[in-house]
Amino acid sequence: MKVEPGHVEEPLELLTIALGELRAAMTDPVQYDVLSAQIAVISERVGSVLGLSEDRGSFEASKIQLSVLAPELEQQEQKVVDLLLTSFCQNLMAASSFAPPDRQGPWASRFVMTMCERTLLPAVLTRLCQLLHRQGPSLSASHVLGLAALAVHLGESRSALPEVHMGPPAPARGLSIPEFFNSLLTCGTAESSLLCLKFCTAAISYSLCKFSSQSRDVLYSCLSPGLIKKFQFMVFRLFSEARDPLSQEDTAGHPSKPWCLPSADWQQVALYLWKQRTFQELLKEEQFHLTYRNWLQLELEIQPEVDSLSDTERRDFHQWAIHEHFLPKPAAAGGCDGDLETACTVLVDVLMDFCQSSRSYDHSESSDLVLGGCTGNRDIFSRLQEMAVDLEQGPVAPYGHSSSRGHFLFGVFRRRLRALASGWDVATHLRRQRELLMCKRILLSLPPSVLVGSPQGEQPATPDCDEFFHLVNSELRNFCSHGGALTHDITVHFFRGLLNACSRSRDPSLTANLTLTTCQTECPIILTSALLWWPRLEPELHCRWKKCLQGPLPRELQRLREAQQFARSFLSPNTASPAPDPVWVSAAALHFAIQQVGKESLLVFLFFFSLIGLLSSHLTPHAVNSLKALDICGKILGFLEKRKISWLVLFQLRETDASLGHILLRLAPDQYIRLLPFAFYSLLSYFDKDALLREDAFLHVAVDMYLKLICLFVDGDTSAVSIPASGIQELQGQAGAGALLQADGTSHKPKRQAVWGLRPVKALPGTGDPVGLLTKARLFLLQSIPQCPKKSFSNIAELLATGGDCDPEVITALLSRQQAMSDTDLYQEPHLF
Repeated sequence: MKVEPGHVEEPLELLTIALGELRAAMTDPVQYDVLSAQIAVISERVGSVLGLSEDRGSFEASKIQLSVLAPELEQQEQKVVDLLLTSFCQNLMAASSFAPPDRQGPWASRFVMTMCERTLLPAVLTRLCQLLHRQGPSLSASHVLGLAALAVHLGESRSALPEVHMGPPAPARGLSIPEFFNSLLTCGTAESSLLCLKFCTAAISYSLCKFSSQSRDVLYSCLSPGLIKKFQFMVFRLFSEARDPLSQEDTAGHPSKPWCLPSADWQQVALYLWKQRTFQELLKEEQFHLTYRNWLQLELEIQPEVDSLSDTERRDFHQWAIHEHFLPKPAAAGGCDGDLETACTVLVDVLMDFCQSSRSYDHSESSDLVLGGCTGNRDIFSRLQEMAVDLEQGPVAPYGHSSSRGHFLFGVFRRRLRALASGWDVATHLRRQRELLMCKRILLSLPPSVLVGSPQGEQPATPDCDEFFHLVNSELRNFCSHGGALTHDITVHFFRGLLNACSRSRDPSLTANLTLTTCQTECPIILTSALLWWPRLEPELHCRWKKCLQGPLPRELQRLREAQQFARSFLSPNTASPAPDPVWVSAAALHFAIQQVGKESLLVFLFFFSLIGLLSSHLTPHAVNSLKALDICGKILGFLEKRKISWLVLFQLRETDASLGHILLRLAPDQYIRLLPFAFYSLLSYFDKDALLREDAFLHVAVDMYLKLICLFVDGDTSAVSIPASGIQELQGQAGAGALLQADGTSHKPKRQAVWGLRPVKALPGTGDPVGLLTKARLFLLQSIPQCPKKSFSNIAELLATGGDCDPEVITALLSRQQAMSDTDLYQEPHLF
């Protein structure tokens, strides 16, 4: 039935009256025996107001879902919850004026159970989220005391209540009720820190008093370890007197006080609680230890610009916490056992976790992005830099650790990267990229000697770069490079480290030469990066070398300069000997310069870099230079074919090939190597087909590239690649099997639909249909196979064994041609005379 508007407020008024009667009973100790009956009346009237069914006691759902950023309630629900919360706070203060919590009977537990009914509890928790997360600093002392006691009693019933799942920035996992309250208390600002201190002080004090006569298990169930750790953190942070060890006289002089009324000063109450013997005994439990990792996690949330400590006070606190408190503390108690390297390792780990978590992001529109996208206590980053310098200036193998382990930082990176999933899907790729960007940010913030270790005493004096080279080859090459070169920042950091290592060597030039020679085989992308950034890199290298080490640059650095000058003069008309007019003379000079190089491999390498440039132009937004990059590749390819220089080897690179594959595979990101089939068939219009058919390796490479191109489309890897419209020719209507594919990638023949079930890839604006490239490649193969000589089929069977089910018609054409040539040889009459 539709309720008349005049009767809507009546149930709410009845609830208000019942709550008022409960408060009257609270102020009269004689009526304590009627409290349970009155609470039952309140429960009934709550159900009447909200329209709850009679069967509303137990929870059917396994979790409660809340939103921290936008907790909202219906108006009627909020009125009911506010009445209940206000009543609980008022009743608690009234009862505490007559007796301490441990002598007030069970009224508080029963009242809280009224709010734990399955329909009402989500509304109660949502309102608590609003109050503590949004309005916390404006809460009065009585509100804080009441809500803290409410949290304790909700924790008392935790086993009967479901988990709470909260939206960002809270953890994604399910939280118990005590953990839920802990997650609402933050310490980032002076205001939130004060609220956290008040709430923790009230909750701990109330628990110690309320359950003093019961087992510790009851006490532990009511309080979250995180809440106790936050109390320790705030006391250490705000009160310098708490940083000194407590003596027996301190704890003996502060017997347990049952309950602190809001008239007392919060700082005095917090210190009083800190010095209580009962509380100090509680801290001996392992689950309540404030560990070094815990401290770092909490300190990172502090926002310096709104901190209660000044910059100087904060730095003094950090120095005490790290070097005096946690560094010498035993590991079993949450410390570092005196190991500075361990302290640095944990700090890096926590810092990276924090910067990857949603807690590090301010969700407001004016969020301040620091540390690679996170907000927080930037001074912790400064502590890492100080500790890393102290570690570097210390003994070579501190505390018995072997120097063969390498620098601790790379160990952290290696462990974290191994823990990440591998793959080429977008989510996995972005997670790895974000992790590596943070790795790079930390590397750049530390001394460059981390990248290039000091050379050992023996000769030849070679600095230790193995770990950095491994990070570059395995990770940075794929995620922090572009077009076969690393970014400028990491490149210049490496060369600064190299010069620092040279300055500590007995023979600086030899050290530089050996290191850069090693780069040629172990990490060639370092050298290509130096060539890319040479105009910015050379002045600093020359200045540092001349100032600190005297003499000319080492031979290998001079080689880099000569290579860069050669490339500049090779491509620029503004050389020491100006190119003559008219323009065709300059063109002739360029042609002869290429012929005089002497090493044909130079052109092959040049073609490889042009291919990388072509792929890079497609992988960057808008692909504005893709047509130009394709034209450059085509011209170099034409020059190679004109001089009969084999280039197919670039599409058969193997790590075991010391001449090409070992170097080139370490220059380009793995994603580029995977996309070489796309580059290969993008150049179809530039191929000299007759010349290719004479190459023994042509058919093997062409089929291999085609099968891999199909895999790219099936996997969806081409969605990031655009195809120039000029490189696509419409093949619909042409004769031959190449017309089987329609524009949408489907087949005319139903039996091949399963094999050719390629999902269409949406082309970028201004580009052709990506499926057209696959169609074009298919037609090219089907037309070429009948013209290939017998020697081209020597290794085809092995190739088809791995990808023979991709395109049955191409495979059939290959096998038929191979069989036909075999039959011809078999039945051919022998020439006896």
